Amino acid sequence: MKKYKKVLAALMLMTAVIMTACNPKDDTNDNDDNGGDDVVDCGGIGTYGGHEYVDLCLPSGTLWATCNVGANTPEGYGDYYAWGEVQTKSRYHWNNYRHCKGNWDQLTKYCFEPEYGYEGFTDSLKFLTYEDDYVMINWANGWRMPTNEQWRELLQNTECVWTTQNGVNGRLFTADNGHSLFLPAAGVLFSYGPVTDEDVQGYYWSDELGMNENGISSISAGSFVFNSSVAIPRRDERYLGYSIRPVHNKLSE
Repeated sequence: MKKYKKVLAALMLMTAVIMTACNPKDDTNDNDDNGGDDVVDCGGIGTYGGHEYVDLCLPSGTLWATCNVGANTPEGYGDYYAWGEVQTKSRYHWNNYRHCKGNWDQLTKYCFEPEYGYEGFTDSLKFLTYEDDYVMINWANGWRMPTNEQWRELLQNTECVWTTQNGVNGRLFTADNGHSLFLPAAGVLFSYGPVTDEDVQGYYWSDELGMNENGISSISAGSFVFNSSVAIPRRDERYLGYSIRPVHNKLSE
């Protein structure tokens, strides 16, 4: 565990990042029986499918949920999931990961390289399919996990600062329209034991495999990781228990 933290810290300090910051979130909330429904042309807070979003007027029009999966407030840590899994569990390891046969080189889904596939298995799936995206299944109504590009877009089009909001450490992203998004430093679950790096670092999944120097990396997935010093999109091993922050495409009136 200590070795893992040291490697993580080294990676984060060696990676160039674009940093950004935000104001506290508005409290406006408009829920509707049909799920949606406070639609804003550009900028503001609304709800869709019973879940609140903030519109930061990003180039893609992406709307970001204001809470993690499993949380009821922006500061809530919520639940932790291995990449491509839709249930929480008491321990996170390759030997109980849903998409392999007990080890990192025995993958049974999302595999580009036969040396990592079970009995040479490959399927060339890069993005999570519906049945492996917790958000698509349980939030529905067009909600899903973010892509690697959406994490980069968030960094490139907001100001981001490390801050404490309602007693919880995390990163606050502020857009030019004055609205903000808060991500708590919820830590990570791996192997046995309690949450590691709670209130110190945040770890969030994207919905696609990670990239390495040779292209797509079958054993890792895209992630977004931050602490008080840096915030970076990167890749991490798929079995780890990370947070999920959903996104939605721009709504049309």
